[in-house]
Amino acid sequence: MNRIIKFRVWAAKKMWRLHSIDYGNFDDLGVRVNVSENGSLGFPLCSIVKLLQFTGLTDKNGKEIYEGDIVCVQYYPKKHFVVPVEFYEIVFNNGAFWAKEIKLSFNREELLYLFSNNILNDRKCRIKVIGNIFENPTLLK
Repeated sequence: MNRIIKFRVWAAKKMWRLHSIDYGNFDDLGVRVNVSENGSLGFPLCSIVKLLQFTGLTDKNGKEIYEGDIVCVQYYPKKHFVVPVEFYEIVFNNGAFWAKEIKLSFNREELLYLFSNNILNDRKCRIKVIGNIFENPTLLK
């Protein structure tokens, strides 16, 4: 599998594109994430700065899907039959990307592995990124 490894950064209440990571003595943490090409703007890597990895996949509109994104999925199992929309948060856990179902009327939690027989490989469904957990936390409720 050949895919681009890239990240975006959630810091200072804004989503940024990661340009580079520096290692050194930055605020006793030793790691700084740079969000500008020349390294003039960056943040120490700490609990309030989140690195979010690109899954290597895109939604129905060609938008890249990252860890932390919220996607809606509409299934079309048969020609004139449509299953109601479902919502998922994209998470990275145990070395893989997962779609964690956001239950609107259930208590059960379900995890779907993204790279097997699942929502992203199913040609009978449409997936669209509708936000992310940082800029749109109300979508999780």
